[in-house]
Amino acid sequence: MAQEISVDIVQQAAGESSAMSIATLLLFPLMMMLILLPLRYFFTRARRNSKLPPSPPALPLIGHGHLIGSLPHVSLRDLARRHGGEDGLMLLRLGAVPTLVASSMRAAREVLGTHDRAFASRPRNVVSDVLLYGPSEVVFQPYGEGWRQARKLVTTHLLNTNKVISFRGNREEELLSKSTNDIVCRAVAGRSVRIEGRDLVFRQLIDKTFTLLGGLNLDSFYPGLAKVAGGVLMLPARRKAEKLRAEWSNLLDKVINEHADEIASAQASHDKSVGGDKHVESDFIHVLLSVQEEYGLTRENIKAILFSMLAAGTDTSYIVLEYTMAELMLHQDVMAKLQAEVRKSVPNGQKFVNEEDLTRMTYLKAVIKETLRINYSLASMEIILANLLHQFDWELPKGVDAIGMTEVFRLTVCRKEKLFLVPSSVIPSRPGYDAAWRGERVDHDPRQTANSSAMLLLPLLFLPLTMTLILLLPLHYIFTTRSAKGKSKLPPSPPALPLIGHAHLIGSLPHVSLRDVARRHGGEDGLMLLRLGVVPTLVASSMRAAQQVLCTHDRSFASRPRAVVSDVLFYGPSEIAFQPYGERWRQAKRLATTHLFNINKVQSFRGIREEEAGLLVDIISRAAETCTVVDMSKLLNKCTNDIMCCAVAGQSIRVNGRDMVFRKLIDQTFKILGGFNLDSFYPGMTNFAGGLLVLSSRRKAKRVRDGWSEVLDKVIDEHAAELADAKRNHDSGDDCRENPEVDFIHVLLSLQEKCALTRENIKAILFEMLGAGTNSPYLTLEFIMAELMLHQDVMAKLQAEVRKSIPKGQKVVHEDDLTSMIYLKAVIKETLRLHPPVPLLVPRMSHEDCEVDGYTIQAGTTLLVNVWAICRDPMYWVAPEEFMPDRFIYNGEIGGVDFRGRDFQFLPFGSGRRMCPAMNYSLASIEIILANLINHFDWEFPSGVDAIDMTERFQVFTCRREKLLLLPSLHGITHPSEH
Repeated sequence: MAQEISVDIVQQAAGESSAMSIATLLLFPLMMMLILLPLRYFFTRARRNSKLPPSPPALPLIGHGHLIGSLPHVSLRDLARRHGGEDGLMLLRLGAVPTLVASSMRAAREVLGTHDRAFASRPRNVVSDVLLYGPSEVVFQPYGEGWRQARKLVTTHLLNTNKVISFRGNREEELLSKSTNDIVCRAVAGRSVRIEGRDLVFRQLIDKTFTLLGGLNLDSFYPGLAKVAGGVLMLPARRKAEKLRAEWSNLLDKVINEHADEIASAQASHDKSVGGDKHVESDFIHVLLSVQEEYGLTRENIKAILFSMLAAGTDTSYIVLEYTMAELMLHQDVMAKLQAEVRKSVPNGQKFVNEEDLTRMTYLKAVIKETLRINYSLASMEIILANLLHQFDWELPKGVDAIGMTEVFRLTVCRKEKLFLVPSSVIPSRPGYDAAWRGERVDHDPRQTANSSAMLLLPLLFLPLTMTLILLLPLHYIFTTRSAKGKSKLPPSPPALPLIGHAHLIGSLPHVSLRDVARRHGGEDGLMLLRLGVVPTLVASSMRAAQQVLCTHDRSFASRPRAVVSDVLFYGPSEIAFQPYGERWRQAKRLATTHLFNINKVQSFRGIREEEAGLLVDIISRAAETCTVVDMSKLLNKCTNDIMCCAVAGQSIRVNGRDMVFRKLIDQTFKILGGFNLDSFYPGMTNFAGGLLVLSSRRKAKRVRDGWSEVLDKVIDEHAAELADAKRNHDSGDDCRENPEVDFIHVLLSLQEKCALTRENIKAILFEMLGAGTNSPYLTLEFIMAELMLHQDVMAKLQAEVRKSIPKGQKVVHEDDLTSMIYLKAVIKETLRLHPPVPLLVPRMSHEDCEVDGYTIQAGTTLLVNVWAICRDPMYWVAPEEFMPDRFIYNGEIGGVDFRGRDFQFLPFGSGRRMCPAMNYSLASIEIILANLINHFDWEFPSGVDAIDMTERFQVFTCRREKLLLLPSLHGITHPSEH
């Protein structure tokens, strides 16, 4: 399939219609920033067409940030009561981030039950990305294959019921020691947590972690602004996070190495007491190391999971216990009833409560559930609480007659004041036990952070931030350059300019510019890292580099960068080419490859291809009879468009001139996709500005989409009516997928219920197929005819082969005849080598951190594979600039290097997960049309023309700048003159 996308590095402004440079276009929006931003509120209000949840009045720029107090959960409840809907839903805008608030059981069921999968991801921010390596653990990792694997690992091997029970001894022993932190640390790292005071270090690091995560992070409210400023505004937070991660890493590396040594020693001595999750004494690190190879875990993955478990497992249990004790002191009747139950459940003479005793403590469980309706780590909380109540009676200190229940909000809600209680009737225990519970320990106090909420600072922060934005932006280059030093190894990169990065190096033909830049500044392995605006862009310009990113790390680069225009045009997007990597994309691709572009389906449309090729021959024949010059660009475009339209919509395409409408819509689509789109360079800036800077592009895209929607809705409705009639008549339409005469719309409608396809999904897929299925074959055919006119020896050899392969008396070339046309296939391959339709392939994006050829590539990096440069590299090709079809013929057969994704020096259709699924369909159209053109006609230049201008123009595809005008003559008839 032709692979359509607006390549993010295109410099359309350098084209014919504008003399402005790329730098001017990129700097202009920044200079206009302060003028445009105050208008955001009014424009966004005017554009709200869809039904949205209720929302209170908002302020420009900060949205509803001023309505959130120091206890956000309380503020949100009050706002929901005043402004929310009856269903408990309310929509807020916190800074530039749209935020849906669910405040009722019904709303919670909708978002966490009915639409759980739609809301399964996490918002990203700089601090969590740095601290948690990507993130690459369970809590903060966005929804996707990586998260599913991490969750499966945790639930299967770490937190299943048997594993929780196996750590019972840790809980009972640590009860007599210090805190919930020690219980979690023991479960994670075993007794090694005691070495060199590591338990204290763990507690200190956990406090620092929650202090940093709970602080004011600008990108949580203005993710776009933080990106646009090149990280300057986030630099302090990033440096703090990197410093804290280094401390965690240093400690965890030591513990992991010790566990690895234990496992190695146990294996060497055939000792099975270590290293398996079946043994009750093994800790979480043992388990992770034992399944490391099975799950493909890196050291960073293991540290991120341990980090998450240590932090989350400590804070929740500790806070619930503190609240429980505070509530019991305020409700002495509950305290008395609970103590009576606990002491009655413990056998006489037994000093401490064991976990078997907990099964009889029904009221204790009710107290915990009432304290925090949703709770975690119940096993730890129950055993600690039961022992506290069994061994002690509790009083308030002298002079204190009540407990302050004022709360502080950070990542978790906790009480503002420490809880001081006086125990009596103490049962003797190990030294240091009662001091740990009298509030004398201060090394684990989460309230060392500021009490005020980050939300409270939002309105005060924004005004000076906006006023200083333009002053800060020029510092971007300096800061990013310095901060990059000493970090992970990155691919080579040329010198960049502030704000625009390397965009000034990209000319009107990006694939040519990138090849030249890579030769000067790229590495020997063919990799180069650019920054286009604020978007990090990895460029692969060699066979080795292509194999690395499209094969070895194919999954890491399987996603797509998002853009406003493609999102609007393709409903989300919800088709194959533009949709980000995930379950929905896999389903769409499976649908296309299984039901639309399999070999049998491609062959079933043979009649359409032969019919349309025959119509093209008729048109050119009439021109040949009158010696008229023909516009081959126009005719080839029409022919390939009609083939795809008939395959998609059947003969209904002829009704009311719909084929013409489709062609016009396709032209409009590629014009807008190939235009200059600011969000391709500054995705954050467009988000932050509320869409003002892309408002024009958005409106144009919506107009084009509405045009597509109108004509596709009519065609789909007609097909649905046909299917309904066929079912009523017990026709074969009841299982239309087996009928070779049906078109793509019939197939999609027959699979609609099975694949859960919406009307928008169907339209997006059809939209993509019509556009891509037309342009790639048409442009390839035009380049083939141009090259043949420039190489008359090749033209003569190809005509001889084609005419020899046709049986005598047969006028039209059929697809059965193509099997013997070896040279024709070689000509097509050579044209695809010199003129790949999408010279940079469809841009990919890394959705996770990975290491490519020793270089660290961060998640969110755009990938461009310069297949045009690779296909012309003298390292892989003899005389690479020459048109030589014979290079693909071996012993009279087509062979050698192929374009089906296995030979990485020849990738016109890509490779890997994102390889073009409709390659066979496009090739079938190219072959039958080319064979008929060569068989029926001899070709000449028009009068006064002796050459063809091969200058290219880059839009979405690469095409010739000038129309291809040729003079045909019927084979065997010469022209007396030109009309």
